[in-house]
Amino acid sequence: MTELIKIPLTNLLDRIAPALIDSTTLQLQPKASAEVMAALAPRLAPIAGHFYPEQQPVVLALAHVLRHDRWGILRGEMATGKTRMSIGVSAVLGAPRTLVLCPPHLVDKWRREILQILPHARVRILRAPSHVDAWACHPSLLEAPVFGILSRERAKLSYRIGSALARKFIRVNDKLVAIFVCPDCLKQPFDKKTELFYTPETVSASSKCSHCGSPLVTVHPNSPRRIDLASYLRRRHARALDLLIADEAHEYVNKGTAQTHVLDQLSQCAKRCLYLTGTLSNGRASSVFRTLRRRHASIRAAYGYHDEETWISHYGVRETQVVKPLDTCTSIEHGKQSSRRVYVSVRERPGLSPSLIPYLLPTTAFLSLSDLQQHLPPYAEVLEPLALPDVLEAPWNTVNNDLKALIRKARQSHDYHLASRAVHALLRFPDHAWRDEILCDANDRPRYQLPSIDPRYVTPKEERLIALCRDATDRGTKALVYVTYTQTKNIVPHLIARLSAVGLRAAGIQTSVSAERRERWIAEHESNWDVLVTNPRMVNTGLDLLSYPTIIVYEPEYSVFTFRQAIRRSWRPGQRHPVTVHILYYQKTVQELAWRLIGAGIQHSLQLEGIVPQEGLGAELDEDGSQNILQAIMDRLTSRSRDDDGLPNLESLFAAPSLEPRPDPIRLGECRDRFDSTESDLSDLLASVASVRDGTQLSLF
Repeated sequence: MTELIKIPLTNLLDRIAPALIDSTTLQLQPKASAEVMAALAPRLAPIAGHFYPEQQPVVLALAHVLRHDRWGILRGEMATGKTRMSIGVSAVLGAPRTLVLCPPHLVDKWRREILQILPHARVRILRAPSHVDAWACHPSLLEAPVFGILSRERAKLSYRIGSALARKFIRVNDKLVAIFVCPDCLKQPFDKKTELFYTPETVSASSKCSHCGSPLVTVHPNSPRRIDLASYLRRRHARALDLLIADEAHEYVNKGTAQTHVLDQLSQCAKRCLYLTGTLSNGRASSVFRTLRRRHASIRAAYGYHDEETWISHYGVRETQVVKPLDTCTSIEHGKQSSRRVYVSVRERPGLSPSLIPYLLPTTAFLSLSDLQQHLPPYAEVLEPLALPDVLEAPWNTVNNDLKALIRKARQSHDYHLASRAVHALLRFPDHAWRDEILCDANDRPRYQLPSIDPRYVTPKEERLIALCRDATDRGTKALVYVTYTQTKNIVPHLIARLSAVGLRAAGIQTSVSAERRERWIAEHESNWDVLVTNPRMVNTGLDLLSYPTIIVYEPEYSVFTFRQAIRRSWRPGQRHPVTVHILYYQKTVQELAWRLIGAGIQHSLQLEGIVPQEGLGAELDEDGSQNILQAIMDRLTSRSRDDDGLPNLESLFAAPSLEPRPDPIRLGECRDRFDSTESDLSDLLASVASVRDGTQLSLF
């Protein structure tokens, strides 16, 4: 019988570290050698003054990769100058015609940056088919390359769709009742997930008849004539696209979305593609599937467009959950009748296989702010747990118990509309307790009345918000407040009123301001306020908000991509003040659980990028819900175990307060002498190739 011997992980790492470093050094030979850099340097020399010395090797390395390969990825930490470096890559390559695909609010910024680095370039913003024709047909010269800037919204904009359902009248109890039927089979279609009949208000672009499979949407009869420019460019000018630069490439990874389809189309016809991103993944394997599938023919051969679940099985982590229905007479398994009387769901959790690294490293350049060796002020993320006051504690306990039971019943009856509303109500109740609110199910039937408190009562979180904003104004700076609910449950006017009552000038970003005008609008009006309250999705990419060194996250942001981008808006070159991100939440509420799940996703995201945080990378993250954050919260609320079982300490998931800048990176050859002090587990070691105790990032280029 084989005897099981337990060896401490640190001892194992001490034994294998030298061999692992030697093996890694042999296998990961840099493509951009000194000879390659020297050969390409003359091409960069005329514009070298626009780049930091640390940026120039990255530009040359990516240009070298794109000379021999169609694809390149620049993973640069926020504020490392990805826009400038990609323009430099285009110049070194000598690309006659370059297309930039970017978010709408960055169109003007891209134009300014291009003309600043390449004053003789011809830059055209593409807003109509005629603009695409002019860009594609404009003569290009080596000293005057042609750039086209295409907003992703313009790229995907097409005809407006509407419901294709036909109205039919039937007689019920001697009364005529209107129902909606499929235009092809004339049967009443229903949603297979919720088992509710479709109406013109509930159909979506992907809705199909449950009987015949026909689409339930069509072109809206009053739709204006519009053409999505990506399809037009591919049909008319596919050969004109020498280099495609996809800015914020992490936003093109969701299956079935129009913008993902746009990038797929343009990538297929481009001669070379360069993807720019500050967040390579959200900690889940599915978040890199689309990017790597576009890049590697071997992945396209092994995995079809719809094989995302297979990819997750091979390179990610999955969780199987079994739920018993309330009514034992109606048992469901995978949506069908079964004598096993259970409903089985399989979801993705955080986690990425180290075997993904060989797919990324050959064509990916990594750059962090510490690599630039520029003087940056201290940066810290501070968790500020707050206790529920007596005024809120009793209502919260009532709401918590009642809504947990309601969520459990809603899920078992497959009313996910009600379950989702209940989860959101639990998350926002401590901050919105002044609001009179009634929860309704999918048929708009009232199901629960939330208690409310006196709207004049100032909660502890509001008091802390006011104190932080006053401290910022006393230092002569401004504060940026992030909130999640800005639509039907808009909290922005409430917070502005609270701040204005104590003499602080507060404002929110007006929804009437288009994304393309947002940067200019903030710059023109920020002298009129001390505090800016907004949803992080309004400013999460591309904007430099140096006037706001105090960032307050008032409500949880559930997207790892959005959160990581948004909190770095002000910690950038040129910032003169220490930057502090304050994360406010109430202890022993669902808000604390939400932040634990978000923090766990951030950890796994950083591991794929070769960054080992200073704390909290234990193997105990085995229950942290890598699936959609709200879905994970729902799972924990309906679980019989304690909400915090299996989750790490919350403070360990975010950057600890620090008064010193991050340490400089170390090179692969320098790791050996410092490897004895590592405390990462083996999976972290493989994911980051090498790690050290102080959380230093390994630079591979």
